[in-house]
Amino acid sequence: MGKSELELSEDLSHNDGGSIEHYISDESTNLVLDSRIKEIQKQFVEDLTNFKVRIVESTSFRSLCNSINEAKTEREKLQLIKTEAIKLNLDEKTIIHILDAGSQKYILACEDATKPSWPGFDDYVGEGKKCRYFNKCALCKQAIVFPEALPYIARRILDLDKLKKTHSSSDWILKYGDEYEAWNQIFEYWNNKDQVKTAWELARMGFVVLPQIMRGV
Repeated sequence: MGKSELELSEDLSHNDGGSIEHYISDESTNLVLDSRIKEIQKQFVEDLTNFKVRIVESTSFRSLCNSINEAKTEREKLQLIKTEAIKLNLDEKTIIHILDAGSQKYILACEDATKPSWPGFDDYVGEGKKCRYFNKCALCKQAIVFPEALPYIARRILDLDKLKKTHSSSDWILKYGDEYEAWNQIFEYWNNKDQVKTAWELARMGFVVLPQIMRGV
């Protein structure tokens, strides 16, 4: 059912940790858990095969902002936006939106936070409401990855690795498996490996910090 050991213990009214450990360690229970984990992993593969997040490697977000904001007239600005849209393979409206000071840029740039597409979003985000599940950005077609985001992605992966120590394997996979694979896949797709290497170095040295629970930030 995808429940954690703590939830199972509460459902069965077990106050003794040893008794719930007995239930979840017998052979039949392990077979059920293995089967469920295989189903979840199969879904991860399906989700990641439909990888939707867009990657922009040719320019940084700051460079994009600077080049367009240097325009002296509105006409020149619109022309620059059109040029950048063609170069980056993005819609003009996307560039206009992400350049807006009020747009959502927590880790990744977001084209439209009211239209998330990550698996299961409709169970958590009300229609017309802004999505604030930043841990799901890597699975969403509204997200755009600029080079500045790489150190934060590396830090998130490191944080998820740490969370493995405080969760059972099945619980961790249920809560973080799809996110973990999606963040890693961004690095696999990223062509500039020097930028990826630098991102890992900055994250490991503690130059970037993120909250472990990235929902509703």
